[in-house]
Amino acid sequence: MTISREVLYSVLEYPLVTYLTLIPSRVLVLNDISAYNSRPTVEVALNQQELRRIVAHRNVNIDELGEIDFSKSIVFVGLNFDIMDLKYRTIRVTAIGRTKTGRLEFHVVRRSYFYTDSFYIKIFNDLGKRMPIRNRLYQL
Repeated sequence: MTISREVLYSVLEYPLVTYLTLIPSRVLVLNDISAYNSRPTVEVALNQQELRRIVAHRNVNIDELGEIDFSKSIVFVGLNFDIMDLKYRTIRVTAIGRTKTGRLEFHVVRRSYFYTDSFYIKIFNDLGKRMPIRNRLYQL
């Protein structure tokens, strides 16, 4: 399922053509993961230690992702959230998707997409409603 233009226009502050679509090089989806916290969120792992911290309470074998070169890639992790689209502009990544309790997604994205040294994330559901998440500024 794709995101409708109406939803994109409602959640993006600037014209759609000014955003980069972050296309993952690899995606791993796991379902029926224990819901340590069932609130949907998106987190970012900039290194192996952060990736291990994110999945620590979920009894997940991150070796299924294969080898990740964190000098060239970062990992967006959807927790209880099906990431359908990732848009990037200046210091903001906008994630759009659907709530899916028990779902864990890993999206490996090239660092070369980012032209600033930091960013934060806003997430929206597929109807354009903003979803609350913990604010964090990620430093590349």
